Amino acid sequence: MDMERQAPRGYTEGKLKTDRPEKMSLWRLPWAYSKVLFAPSPHRFAEEARYARWGLVWSQVLILLIVIAVAGAIVGFTRTTEYLGAIFGLRVVTAFLSFFSVSTSLVLTLAQLIFIPLAFFFVMFIQYIFSRAFGGRGSFLAQTYTNLLYYVPLTIIGKIVAVVLVFFPIVGIFTTFFVRTGINLLLLAYGVVLNVLLLMGVHRLKRERAIGVIIWQLIVLAVIAIALIVFVGVLLDRNLRPAVG
Repeated sequence: MDMERQAPRGYTEGKLKTDRPEKMSLWRLPWAYSKVLFAPSPHRFAEEARYARWGLVWSQVLILLIVIAVAGAIVGFTRTTEYLGAIFGLRVVTAFLSFFSVSTSLVLTLAQLIFIPLAFFFVMFIQYIFSRAFGGRGSFLAQTYTNLLYYVPLTIIGKIVAVVLVFFPIVGIFTTFFVRTGINLLLLAYGVVLNVLLLMGVHRLKRERAIGVIIWQLIVLAVIAIALIVFVGVLLDRNLRPAVG
C-alpha cells in the first residue's frame, strides 16, 4: 500500500493507469495547455494521457486549422491592402512585390491547411513505431493527444508572432524575417524538449531511449524529405527539359 501511494500520478504497478475520467470538456484544454507548457514533466504527460479521446484529438486539429486559416487571412488581407495602395499610388515595383507577397501568403496558407494535419499524423505514426521498438507501452491515441497539448499552443504562439510582425514590422525585411525565424526555432526547440518528456511519461521510456526515438524519427523523416526532393527534381527535369531534335 505504501509503495502504491508513493507511485507517480498516472501510473499503477509500472503500467499506465487505464481508468479514465468519465468526461472532459473542451474548456479544460487551455488549462491542460498551460500545465504542459509551464510545468512540464513525464508525470504531467502521463496524467494528461488519461484524458485522451479521439474526439479531443479531432477538436484540437480543427482548432489548429482555424488558427492557421485566420492568421493566413489576416496576413493576406493586410498585404492585399498594401498591394491596392501601391497600385493606386502608382508605385509599380512596390505593387508587384506586394502582389507576389499576397499570392505567396494565400498559397502557403492553403498548403498548410492540407499539409500540416497529414504531416502531423504521419510523424505521430513514425514516432509510435520507434517508441514501441524502444520498449514503449503507451497507446497511439495517448501519444497523439498529448503531442497536441503542446503542438497546438506553440503553433498559436508562432502565428500570433507572424501577425504581430505584419502590423508592427521591425525595420528591414531581412531583420523581420530573422526575428520571426529565430522565434520559430526557439518554439521548435522547446517542442522537442517537451516531446522527450512526453515519451518518458506516456511510453514509460528512460530519457536516453526517448531521445533515441526522437533522433531516429528525425533521421527517417530527413531521408524521406531528401527522397521526395530528389524525386520531384527528377520529375520536373524530365517534364521541363526541352525536347532534343
